[in-house]
Amino acid sequence: MSEAANTSRISSAIFVMLIAIAAISTVVYGAVDTGTWAIINPAIGTVAILWLGNSFRSGTLVIPDNLLQLPMLALIAIGLLQLLPLAQVRSLDPYNTRLFLIRLVCFLLYFAACLVFIDTKRRISIIAIGTIIFGAVMAFAGTLQRLASPEAIYGLREPNQAIPFGPFVNQHHFAALMEMTGAMAAAFLLTNTLHKQKKLLVAIAAVIMALACVLTSSRGGLACFVVGIVMVGFLSRMTAKGDSPEERNSRTMLLAGLGFAAAVVAMVVFVGGDQSLLRGVGLGQPTSDLTNGRLHFWGIAIKIFTANPILGAGFDAYGVAFTQFDTWNGTFRVENAHNEYLQFLAEGGLVGITAVLAFVAIFVRQGLSNIRATTDPFLKACAIGSFGGCVAILLHSVVDFPLRTPSNAFVFLILVTVATMTSKLSTHND
Repeated sequence: MSEAANTSRISSAIFVMLIAIAAISTVVYGAVDTGTWAIINPAIGTVAILWLGNSFRSGTLVIPDNLLQLPMLALIAIGLLQLLPLAQVRSLDPYNTRLFLIRLVCFLLYFAACLVFIDTKRRISIIAIGTIIFGAVMAFAGTLQRLASPEAIYGLREPNQAIPFGPFVNQHHFAALMEMTGAMAAAFLLTNTLHKQKKLLVAIAAVIMALACVLTSSRGGLACFVVGIVMVGFLSRMTAKGDSPEERNSRTMLLAGLGFAAAVVAMVVFVGGDQSLLRGVGLGQPTSDLTNGRLHFWGIAIKIFTANPILGAGFDAYGVAFTQFDTWNGTFRVENAHNEYLQFLAEGGLVGITAVLAFVAIFVRQGLSNIRATTDPFLKACAIGSFGGCVAILLHSVVDFPLRTPSNAFVFLILVTVATMTSKLSTHND
């Protein structure tokens, strides 16, 4: 890639827009409202136009060749098939499938732009430090809001059938944001890349994010927050240089033990409900269903898959398909399976879940390979923090649907880029 392509004003403008899209979408209720996309769609379209303009100026159209784009393209192809007027593959909810497909195309364009324009050490640094600052600010604001007006977002909006936290309609999805930002903070605390004074500031930010995660009362969120930090610590020690073999082995064994303990804790509280963390240790209010209905939702997802095994019932059609198999009284409309993987199985069939699992597998392989290959200590810390945050939210997706909050998806795609690309940028800087 030419230096002109890296540092042109157009390239810089695109980079700023990529960050702004993730930040603004978080502030406006996580971009869960359809009306919000009246802003996001033109913004991503502008990124695409500027990308073409930058290519025209440099004389080269840079298209990323990252394999992670292939599963996303596969999901788009499945969505297109589900919109065909064929009874065998037609979505049960064509309108929502169409909206899902539009958003998926936007996510792919956004991710491709991240792969191209997050291309220097300086830009990686801005993202890493910005992620920590943004996470701390959101955590602080969310904590104040919980103390002042726990039922309303910004003191104005009271969501139905959900408990808000910060700007998010769903408190568990705010916890997922803390998982991603907290892991980045942990990476700089557990590596020798910052001076003590800066580490103190990062530690304060990490404490604020951890406190906010606890206050969300999301047991799955807190468990994955811990697992993300343990993952960061494990990778930091495994890739550390300068320690004696004995020190590295002892630290590896310690972190492996902590990881196992965190996994056990996660399994205990992971299926937690929607109120107090104390229920995870039997101190909360008794309930006949520890999973708060998740087992029922998961069972329905499997039934939907059984009825539509190849291409599923249609993306974002779970809410419609649910009514065909629901044995409850129908008082509440259930639109998500509270397990992203089972929901993709139900909505996309075997083909859809294969694409999703391929994305996860490629990401894990690329991320670990990238961390090992990155020689710059600062970039390695950025990669480890990003990888840990992404793994945390992917685990959280086993019991919830945090990536269906668009702002979380934007942040996730930025971190995926950082987690898989730093080894190629170690010798570049602005």
